[in-house]
Amino acid sequence: ERPNDPRFHEALPRLKARVSYVPDVQELGALLRHNLRARRTFGVQYLRTWCYALSQGKPSLLWRLLQSTYVAHEARRLKVSHLHAHFATRPASVACLASQISGVPYSFTAHAMDIFKQRLSRTALAAKLRHARFVSTVSEYNKRYLSTIANGCPAKVIRIYNGIKYPCT
Repeated sequence: ERPNDPRFHEALPRLKARVSYVPDVQELGALLRHNLRARRTFGVQYLRTWCYALSQGKPSLLWRLLQSTYVAHEARRLKVSHLHAHFATRPASVACLASQISGVPYSFTAHAMDIFKQRLSRTALAAKLRHARFVSTVSEYNKRYLSTIANGCPAKVIRIYNGIKYPCT
């Protein structure tokens, strides 16, 4: 999603990274074109991913699938070898689906605010964990929680602290 906070760090303009945003609802035509192209480009993987998404019975997942075709095309065009998403919610859903379509492996970083949301289904989180190459999280507590959901794949969950030790010396 596009950032909408007008505040930013003063060093941000010096960054040279190109940013590309996944088309949103206002660009539905572009998403539909990406889906038509994905059908031709990715064939069976695309159809399997559609069948999976339809079998889940969640309209929001179908929207993420539409968005994931854009990511799958960009990954192929840019010769990306790995996708990574921050947050276990919508970004991980898009990355997971794009991975299934394109064959490019993916991972995601899980934080407390996303994995402990009441609306995040444990079943959906388990599926994302199952499909991911690895999952990073920011605390030992989160790691233990995700490992219990990982159904036999707890080694996929790694902890990478996010922050600094206080007080600084």
